[in-house]
Amino acid sequence: MKLVTFRTSDHVTHAGIARDERIIALDYPTVLELLRDPEGLAKAQRALEVPGKAYAFHEITLLSPIPEPPSVRDFYAFEQHVKAARTRRGVGMIPEWYEIPTFYFTNNSEIYGHNQDVPYPVGSNELDIELEIACVIGREGKDIPVEEAATYIAGYTIMNDWSARDFQRKDMVLNLGPGKGKDFATSLGPWIVTPDELASRRSDSGASERYDMTMLARVDGKEISRGNFKDIYYSFPQMIAWASHNARLRAGDILGSGTVGTGCLLEIGTEVHPWFQRGEVIELEIDGIGVLRNQIPPKRHTQFRKPDGTLYTEELFGTEGFSGNYANIYYNYPPTRVKRVAPYKRVAYEEWNEEVQRHHHLKTANLPRGGDAVLGRQVLMFNNDVALAVAQPTVAMDYYFRNAECDEVYFVHDGQGVLETNFGLLPYHEGDYIVIPRGTTFRFKIGNDSSDSRFLVIEAHGTIEPPHRYLNKNGQMLEHSPYCERDIRRPEELETHTERGDFEVRVKVGNLITSYWYDFHPINTVGWDGCEYPWIFNIADFEPITGRVHQPPPVHQTFQGPNFVVCSFVPRKLDYHPLSIPVPYNHSNIDSEEMLYYVNGNFGSRRGIERSSITLHPRGIPHGPHPGAVEKSLGAERTEELAVMVDTFHPLKLTAAAQSCDDPAYPYSWLD
Repeated sequence: MKLVTFRTSDHVTHAGIARDERIIALDYPTVLELLRDPEGLAKAQRALEVPGKAYAFHEITLLSPIPEPPSVRDFYAFEQHVKAARTRRGVGMIPEWYEIPTFYFTNNSEIYGHNQDVPYPVGSNELDIELEIACVIGREGKDIPVEEAATYIAGYTIMNDWSARDFQRKDMVLNLGPGKGKDFATSLGPWIVTPDELASRRSDSGASERYDMTMLARVDGKEISRGNFKDIYYSFPQMIAWASHNARLRAGDILGSGTVGTGCLLEIGTEVHPWFQRGEVIELEIDGIGVLRNQIPPKRHTQFRKPDGTLYTEELFGTEGFSGNYANIYYNYPPTRVKRVAPYKRVAYEEWNEEVQRHHHLKTANLPRGGDAVLGRQVLMFNNDVALAVAQPTVAMDYYFRNAECDEVYFVHDGQGVLETNFGLLPYHEGDYIVIPRGTTFRFKIGNDSSDSRFLVIEAHGTIEPPHRYLNKNGQMLEHSPYCERDIRRPEELETHTERGDFEVRVKVGNLITSYWYDFHPINTVGWDGCEYPWIFNIADFEPITGRVHQPPPVHQTFQGPNFVVCSFVPRKLDYHPLSIPVPYNHSNIDSEEMLYYVNGNFGSRRGIERSSITLHPRGIPHGPHPGAVEKSLGAERTEELAVMVDTFHPLKLTAAAQSCDDPAYPYSWLD
């Protein structure tokens, strides 16, 4: 059998069996779970007899067969490689190498599969490959006798131990192993071949089990390496016996062979081929297993070719003409290839023209649920710079959306799910600010357990970004910033769809939404880089700034937008002057309007406020703590309040949706 892990177009991951140009799905999320089931391999064999759901290769994305192995040990088992590499460095063979099959542990969280782009390691200029075969452990064992070790092998796969040689040289001087030189990427795939399929190639058995299998490496179609599995000095049973000595091996553990003779540039020399560069396609092939292909993304605006030799399509995704932030995105299909353009609808806000200027309390929990996460939003207030809305979706999005004019922020009050974008997947959960730059193609996929999802939505006619005062001249966050780059989550996984059909992208410019129809999936990105992309920051990662006396709202600022700011009020230590008053003082918004969205906790300066309430305190009218709040706060040392504030520098207009949940008694709530 050829065991694979793959992902379908609806983001579901399955284990499967590759057979006759199709993938037969199995009832396991990955091959790892299959191997952990003592009956897993037997069930897979029975699935071949009565096949279930099957997919064509173009309908799925192959992942590493073990996407997250419990451990990855990489051995040093081919004598030719060890001798040749050491000779090039001017050192002799180590006598101790012949005593034990030595290994090191490599990073099991940076695993790449077949046809996945492998990022060039930042800071390195000497990228190398290592052509290896790996065995996958099929069941748990400890102190395994070498005579029995072969029975613990579930199968074999191809392994590329990517290596940054300039990093590795520095690491090795310290005598603790290759370290960062090997830490950034390991490729496995395209599948795991069970030993029974390789029986005709077996050249030795038992403790000395070996196979006659040619191993090749090619760069852009040119062969640079050729070796054979049968030439290995230490057999996999010997490696298993040593690895399990005083240690437990688990199903799914990976044991790499080490580099086959001639299997890397370190051994054959850069006169055969220079250190690998962006844009090169690396193919490792082993008889009886298949081909493992990866690409290093190239220099921008140069040829970037598909495995069939045709070109990927490049898009410059830029702001402010060619003067602002940008990204370069590569697609399978030209984003300009439009099948049909049709009107969808115009968006109009029904303004509530109340004849007075007053404070408002909007009980948004009373708003009806409905629609999807994007077009189901209910705008409550707006001006020429920003619109503020609440979304409580009840239906899934069957289209993709692109706001071509406005940056958007979705604050996740309730629920979890995945934002699908042309930059990759962004899993989100409660407390996340999801920042979506204008022009991004995206769709919300609400989690199955999140039927009561709720978002506060900020739509800005311009850029939403970290406050400039938090950044140095080069854009790095300063030490006084309440959050830093480590708190920011970028798209985690690139999902590439190649299926054809009818796909709709609804594009919003101003108040007009237009339906664009394509005959290919709009999320067909194969790679991107740059500084303009969707990202997430969680409110729980905002580090509050406190003082001896009450601090003004600017210390809570999280983002800035065109003529508005976004602030995060989070649980924090209160003022610690012995005579401090921990609640805000009365104040007038002379040049701004204050919208406060109450998330959780007890907001100490207000009474009658509910979860998901919104208050609007407009310019010209003082506001402050409710009666009794000052006295009640004295001596308090901490607050658990959680709220999002938007201060606008131009007046906000209310909508009919705001009128439907407005508490008309709120302006009088300061009466004793």
